[in-house]
Amino acid sequence: MALFQATITEVTGSDYEMVGSGLRLLNSNRLSGLTVSGTGSFFNYTTFLLTDNENIAKIKCSDSVAEIVLVAEVALAVEMISLSVYPSNDLTQTPVATYVNVSDIVLGEEYTSYTRIEVGVIGSSKRWYVSDTLDEISDKAVAATFDSTLITFDNTNITFDNA
Repeated sequence: MALFQATITEVTGSDYEMVGSGLRLLNSNRLSGLTVSGTGSFFNYTTFLLTDNENIAKIKCSDSVAEIVLVAEVALAVEMISLSVYPSNDLTQTPVATYVNVSDIVLGEEYTSYTRIEVGVIGSSKRWYVSDTLDEISDKAVAATFDSTLITFDNTNITFDNA
């Protein structure tokens, strides 16, 4: 599973308005039926991980099958990432670090001053405005980072096995 960016050229299905067209951040755990379509690709995209067809968008994009497979197979370095979320989606407020499971990210769309992120679990969703760009969000999921300011030690020695 991985987050990947794709340029969507056409969407059909009930979730057309949610997905839209243009550059989007997508989650490979919601993708199925990836096939070649002209010089690009076609796939089904499940927005809320339900089994009924009402939550499946049929997507054509300019990215090739090989390009999508290449990024979709990148192993996640982390299961959760921190997003800088604007409280109440108010762009005048200071963004707050909010942790989200990468597997719950449905869609990302970048605007001039913010990025819209759809986070969905079975049967529900949240829409957050974040200050992170699509590139930053993708990078957070594959690049393990360590913030030493979040952990304090009391002179305890810690050792790790190489096993």
